[in-house]
Amino acid sequence: MPIEYIQEPIKALVTDPARALDVIYTNNTMRPIMCLVTCWHVIANAARVCRVHGHVGGVYMASAGVLVPLGLGTIHSFMAFMVPPGTTYEVESNDLAPNVSVLNQWIEVEM
Repeated sequence: MPIEYIQEPIKALVTDPARALDVIYTNNTMRPIMCLVTCWHVIANAARVCRVHGHVGGVYMASAGVLVPLGLGTIHSFMAFMVPPGTTYEVESNDLAPNVSVLNQWIEVEM
């Protein structure tokens, strides 16, 4: 069976919405979205495990995190996950110490 060529590429809508960690959102579009999330993990005076988890429809889908050694300071992490239409999603801060992970950028691409 031959592969059919599509002349028009899929047009993606890229947005940079106001988002926050630990808040549940819903994809109210009629199309799937790709979430691209970056976080800073800031450590002042001790080694810490810093993690963020992506949940889609209440199911664990993605994770980004690091063990930040003593004296290293700041580490950057990235995650990406797809969200089907009508589905809830969130990026949960799962640090072993409070207020360590900070949202840097959250981009959504409507496919």
